Amino acid sequence: MAEENVNLHAEEAEATESKATKAEKIKGEKKPNFFVRFGRKIKKLCRDVVSEMKKVVWLSKSETKKSSILVIVTVIAIAAAIGVVDTVFSTIINFIAGLIG
Repeated sequence: MAEENVNLHAEEAEATESKATKAEKIKGEKKPNFFVRFGRKIKKLCRDVVSEMKKVVWLSKSETKKSSILVIVTVIAIAAAIGVVDTVFSTIINFIAGLIG
């Protein structure tokens, strides 16, 4: 029993010392305030954005025009198809509702 108590006290002492050491390290290494850290992050973000924008390959004016026309035509075609399907289903549902009611 006496040996167990000595071991427990030794373990508690080591834990207390490690906590004290951690506290001393934290006090010695004070991290910058919120605004300094936020400013550094914003500065890094801006540098990253600029470096990524340098890697972008921009389309020529004619390629952009062709792509835009293709997108507009596709959107109009799909809208027309959805409109036709909607009209057909609406007519069918109205016909069935007229038979029932």
